[in-house]
Amino acid sequence: MNQKFKQLLTEGASRQGTYAAGITAIVIAIVIVLNLIVGQLPSHFVQLDITDNKLYTITETSKNYLANLDKEVEIMVVAEQGRADERITKFLDKYAALSPKIIVTEIDPVLNPSVLATYDIKGDSLVVNCKDTGKHTIVPFTQIIVYDMYSYYTTGRYTETEFDAEGQLTSAVDYVVRDSTTKVYTLEGHGESTLPVAALNLIDKANINTDTVNLLTAGGIPKDCDLLISHAPEKDLANDELSMIKSYLAEGGKLLLLIDSDSLANFNILMGEYGMNIAKGYIADPGRSYQSPYYLLPHISTDSVITSDLDADAMTLIINARGMTLRDPARDSITTESFLTSSEDAYAVTENNQVQGTYSLGATAVETIDSEEGKVARLTVITSSSLIAPAITDNFANVSNLDIFMKAVSADFKDAGNISIKPKSLEVSYNTIKNAKLWSVLFIFIIPLVLVVGGFMFWLKRRKL
Repeated sequence: MNQKFKQLLTEGASRQGTYAAGITAIVIAIVIVLNLIVGQLPSHFVQLDITDNKLYTITETSKNYLANLDKEVEIMVVAEQGRADERITKFLDKYAALSPKIIVTEIDPVLNPSVLATYDIKGDSLVVNCKDTGKHTIVPFTQIIVYDMYSYYTTGRYTETEFDAEGQLTSAVDYVVRDSTTKVYTLEGHGESTLPVAALNLIDKANINTDTVNLLTAGGIPKDCDLLISHAPEKDLANDELSMIKSYLAEGGKLLLLIDSDSLANFNILMGEYGMNIAKGYIADPGRSYQSPYYLLPHISTDSVITSDLDADAMTLIINARGMTLRDPARDSITTESFLTSSEDAYAVTENNQVQGTYSLGATAVETIDSEEGKVARLTVITSSSLIAPAITDNFANVSNLDIFMKAVSADFKDAGNISIKPKSLEVSYNTIKNAKLWSVLFIFIIPLVLVVGGFMFWLKRRKL
């Protein structure tokens, strides 16, 4: 019997079968070993971001920031074991992999209840801590995964709207490692509008403190004011206020003006001193507009400090804008440049007249106060407050309006930096198929019919062989 068995093994077919079985066993063993090895690798090496809105894809802003991080930062995940949202923990793994200075630890408040009292939290939070500066900040999970509370009151269910892990984390890390603070005041007393929530959130993420000031009641501009913002004033400056702002700028101050009016005399005098002459009327631009000639899509300059970081195909949309023409400023120490302009086919339209020309819709003027100390004054003017209006920023996700605003805010703040990162949408997007009936006929009837007929012809041909 042994002789017969050896004979079977020496036959060609048996040898091939044995060889194939051996190769199969080796391949299976290799696959198992590789699977075990890959299973031990960190998730950021082996998991691809295939989510609709790229929830786990980190922007270059955070990558560059973390690459230059020079202080150790601990991120504590304070949540009961197994309760932390998987999206948050997965993002943290990818985030921490970008810098050896980021250390992530997990603390179960059930096993370590003292952590709740130490940081005055109730759990389900991230505690971002830097021992070098002694500063810490709290990021609740509800600020990372944002819910639409209105839907709860109308439907009884919470609806997830935004995933803001990157924006909250980078802001928190920047806050705990920085020693200095930046202060921005918004002007009051002239019918100014409150800054929209989206703009305020971005300023907050950049770790810039905000406050309001009425120059007449305060008696002047506060000494800790790094930037003064006037947003959509309806009334003019008093003469004393104009003098206060001129003195503030003469000492190296910064003013950001988003203006909707062409008839505020003292504001116009201030802009004129820095080489900006407001035109009468609204700007209509048939060559650079969306749906209406008053819905402007300005040219964006890549040479200005305000817009130099934007992509080449970046767009901005503003409505009912005023226009400016640039002229020689009052002093040779002032340099003025446009960063948003109309086309040459634009018109400044009033009730009685239309003046064609190229108009500046956003400009910045810099004056050197002390070249040795690097002290400069800056006046930035945007001729429509719609740049940051929710009606535009909430409905046109592809425009760079808020990016331009934040760069105008942080242009001179080296220690603050423009690290404001927009949240990512969690709303479900649906694919809308045009000519659905035609595609239904194709996929439900034509393609299956072709496959059946083709299969039958192939079977018939094989049967005749």
